[in-house]
Amino acid sequence: MVRLTPSVSVLFAIAAVAAGCGSTAPAGPAPGAPELASSKSAEAAFAQLPLTFVERRGRFQANGPGHAIAATPEGVALALQRSSGRGVGLALRFVNANPRATTAGSGRAPGTVNYLRGKDPSRWRTNVPTYYGVVYREPRLQGF
Repeated sequence: MVRLTPSVSVLFAIAAVAAGCGSTAPAGPAPGAPELASSKSAEAAFAQLPLTFVERRGRFQANGPGHAIAATPEGVALALQRSSGRGVGLALRFVNANPRATTAGSGRAPGTVNYLRGKDPSRWRTNVPTYYGVVYREPRLQGF
């Protein structure tokens, strides 16, 4: 079993990659668009939230201001967005990994996420749990 959690070394690596590609802060409103007085405080509050993972379409995803992390059974992907709007990505694949390995949330975090996409409420996903980490598990052998 392998556990993926946002450790100091992982966060340091993300910060180093982010520093190499410029600011990871959101680009902000479009030119000419009015800026709400509270948008800067909302961005600052969002940046202070702990990194949490949400299960979405068979993978666990963590999003933050200017970055996203996806944990799949095949590996981990990191996407960073520059202030110019252009981004950079890094994908790590597990060499010789068990293709039947599964991922699961670890350490239930407070709060939930809602996906209200489209007009059909039967396709909406509400109260999706959040987790502090992701665990990789190999399938058990039958007979053991």
